[in-house]
Parts: sequence; structure tokens; C-alpha cells
Amino acid sequence: MEKFRILIVEDDESVLKIYKKFLIDDAFDKQCVIDGSRAFETYKSWQPEIIILDIMLPGMSGYRVLKEIRQTCRDVTTPVIMATSVSTKNSIADCMELGIQGYLIKPFKAKELPEKVLSCFEQAEPARVQGARRLIEENYAHRSNLDLDVD
Repeated sequence: MEKFRILIVEDDESVLKIYKKFLIDDAFDKQCVIDGSRAFETYKSWQPEIIILDIMLPGMSGYRVLKEIRQTCRDVTTPVIMATSVSTKNSIADCMELGIQGYLIKPFKAKELPEKVLSCFEQAEPARVQGARRLIEENYAHRSNLDLDVD
């Protein structure tokens, strides 16, 4: 199965650990960056299939990264999930207006993260999503509940 390429943009090391732990390597090929400027450069050079994007970032805000991707690069098809502690109605509406596929408010349930990502591909690539789900379930079955807890 071809792994899903995910660009994760997050400057909090503890949250990055959650992404690395729950978006398992068997199903997801991850690039992690900690600031908005590097996020935009990585997006252009790596061409991820999905982006998980924080709003509050050093260098360039996640909102600005989203705007650059959608307006400057004219990419309206790459799914973007905002994952942030910013939960005002205006910030959510602004991101929705730019065409995001999801908005996770931190703290979120880490075990739900893979499903949130895979749901973006459910219609277009059901067989690939099903294969990823199988790998995730197998991985979880081989780990103890302690392993699945968020540190």
C-alpha cells in the first residue's frame, strides 16, 4: 500500500510526539516542520497529499500558510486540517472560507487523529483508506493500552 504523505506543521514538541505516535509509519509518510515559512517551502518541494496545520506558528502563521497555498499557489484540492487551540468563530470561519477539510481544537483525542486524516480520502481512494485502516488496527492490536496513552 502506498503511504499517505502528510505535512505536519506544529511548533509544540509534545503535540508533534502525538502525531508521530498515532499517525503510524506503516500508513503515513510524515514531514514535520515547526514554522510557517518552512511549511510553505516543504509544501512546494514535497507536494504532500494532506496538511495538518497549526495557526500559531513562528515565522509565518498557519493562516497565512493556508492563504498562500490556496490563493498564491491556487491549490484548492490538497486537504488541510487545522489543528489549533485557536477556537474563535472568526478564526474557524476564516479558515473555512479558504477551503479547509477539518478543524481540530486542541486538546483533541489522539486516537481519533488517523480517522480524521483518512476521512479526507474516503471518497476518492476507498481501497487505499481501507488498507491504511487495516494497518492501523494491526498496529494498535500489537501495542498495549499504555502504549496508546498520550504522554
